[in-house]
Amino acid sequence: MTGSTFELRRAFGCAALTALLAFAQAAVATPYVVSIKDGAVPRAQRVLKALQESMLRIEWSADRVTTVHLEGYDISLTVRPGQTTVMEFEAFASGRFAVHAHEGEARGGPSTHAHGRSVLLRLEVHPK
Repeated sequence: MTGSTFELRRAFGCAALTALLAFAQAAVATPYVVSIKDGAVPRAQRVLKALQESMLRIEWSADRVTTVHLEGYDISLTVRPGQTTVMEFEAFASGRFAVHAHEGEARGGPSTHAHGRSVLLRLEVHPK
């Protein structure tokens, strides 16, 4: 046991320290790394799962400029080749939410967005 942990336990008691550690862990975002290649993500990345009220962090990369949009949360961001773009948010609403790709928008061109055909993945947020 480190000196600082021992001092915290002595000062706050075991129950308080356990509650403090649980709070700190809840505040840390659950990380996901998602790669878009040829307008799609690998099968293993097509469903992301989370608990309601948890913090999520999705790190996006892509082989071409793509705008991604998370339905239900109305979050959009542009992913550029050679860069990691981060989407971080609290999963406040439970349900199943689609993430769509909008290619071309970031360059000012026409969007190829079409619900149903451009779904990259789905976010499942389960009630707490």
